[in-house]
Amino acid sequence: MKEVIKIVEFPNINDPYVYRHILYVGKISAIVKKLILEIIEKNKNVKVTIGVVLSILDRILECGISLQHLAVKGFVRDSSVLLLNIIELRLDLQYISLSKDREDIWLKSTKQNKKP
Repeated sequence: MKEVIKIVEFPNINDPYVYRHILYVGKISAIVKKLILEIIEKNKNVKVTIGVVLSILDRILECGISLQHLAVKGFVRDSSVLLLNIIELRLDLQYISLSKDREDIWLKSTKQNKKP
């Protein structure tokens, strides 16, 4: 007998307030995507820093998309956790931007699973 797996889709919520915020997150995502492309174009010869920055920006985009999906399904707490993750990633970018030495410190701390 074959096993049948059924995936149940949660219904979307009907809250215009949430949808306004989701659109706002979408606008931020579009800005970040544009920024990533500009950074790549203008800094083709830069080594590690650009890679680190782009990976963090890409992670912010992924979190934003997931946040949107969770919010539209009514999972406010889970989407809030992702928003906190986005804020933490932004703080990482700010930390790294303060000096070239901080990039090395930040990279070493990621191997130890802690923040500098």
